Formats: sequence, structure tokens, C-alpha cells
Amino acid sequence: MKILLCEDEPILRRQICRSLNQQGWQTESCASCEELYEAMDGTTDLLLLDVHLPDGCVYPTVAMLKKSFSVPVIFFSNDTQEDLVLRGYDLDCVTFMPKPLQPRILTAALSAFARRNGLCDENIEHAGWTWNQQEQKLTFSCEDASFPDNPEISFQPSTAKIFLVLFRNFGRTISKEMLISCISTQSTEASLRVRLVELRKKLPDAFELESVRGTGYRLRLKEGIW
Repeated sequence: MKILLCEDEPILRRQICRSLNQQGWQTESCASCEELYEAMDGTTDLLLLDVHLPDGCVYPTVAMLKKSFSVPVIFFSNDTQEDLVLRGYDLDCVTFMPKPLQPRILTAALSAFARRNGLCDENIEHAGWTWNQQEQKLTFSCEDASFPDNPEISFQPSTAKIFLVLFRNFGRTISKEMLISCISTQSTEASLRVRLVELRKKLPDAFELESVRGTGYRLRLKEGIW
């Protein structure tokens, strides 16, 4: 699931992004109505929006976006006056959440939304390999004589978080910043490189972790595979 977050408080924005990234969701962020309008595209599955932003109320921007995009939205605000909340529901929002956001409640709301819309499978499968969320293991699930019986791959916990984001968004480029935030708020680009070295060593031969210059990384099938 790809989420576009709009929140103007930098610390809160980073905290929310980190929390969502650790769930394996692809998260992009912005800080104003103007940035929201520019960032929106047809690949976004859900908007997560603070109502009051530096350049005004987000509602008019959402109304304009809905003329071109059919995308669900969750609003949040420390202003929970009845009229403001009702205006949010007039825009067909999924829900309106009070601020400060409670991380566990937010995760539960997003998970419920993802399940209802088929965006969050318990097990994720690509090219015959399945990531088991509960066991935190990658297993080969196709019947193919060229592979050993039931091969399994596991990662260190922080590397597994990075793998989950890449595997869930198979073929999509994920920014370095997003991958770094999956590790911890204190992580650096050097920390990410260490995890990527482990990831490359353990990846199935069919997969390639590609560095996209100046952008990030993406997980894809090697050329000539299947």
C-alpha cells in the first residue's frame, strides 16, 4: 500500500513515516497543500492528511484532487469541532482521527483499511517466493526440480524490515530515506549500507537488488529469469 502523508510538523512527520514504513507500507510525505497537490499521482492508495497546514485548510485541495483521482483519505487534526469533522466526512473520508495520533490506533486503522481493500496480504508472493509475515521467513513455493525442497531464507530483524518494504513494493523504486527510516530514527546511510550487504548475500539467485542512481533501490527479477 502506498500512503501519501501531509503533515507540517517535521518531527511528527518523521515519526509517522517511520511507523508506517516499519509495517512495510510505502510512505511519501509533504508539508503543505501546494506540495500535496504536486505530489499526488495515480499510484497513491491512501491519503493521510493533517487538516490545518501552513498554506490553509486541506479540504479545498482534496476537493480539487477528487476531480482527477479517486483516492481514499484519512484526516487528522487537534481541532475536532463538529463542523470541521463533518466537512471531512462530506469529502467521503475513511475516518477523522484526533491529534496527537496514537501510533497503535493509526496502525490498526490503516491495517483494517488495507485488509478491506486487498492491499495487505498476510503472506506476500512474487516470482514463486513467499514472505511469511508471521514467521518472518522467505520460502520458495513453486514446484521446480531445479530448487531444493522448501528452501527458506531469514534475515536479521532490521534487515527484514528493509526487505519487507522492497518485497511488498516489488519492482518499485524505494528512496534511501524511506529505507533508512525502517531501521530506526538514529540510523544513517552507513547503517543502511550494512543491511543492504546482508540482504544481497541472502537474496535468492532470481532476485536483484538494483541501485537506482540518485533515487534509491528496487527489488526485481534478474533479466532472463522466467
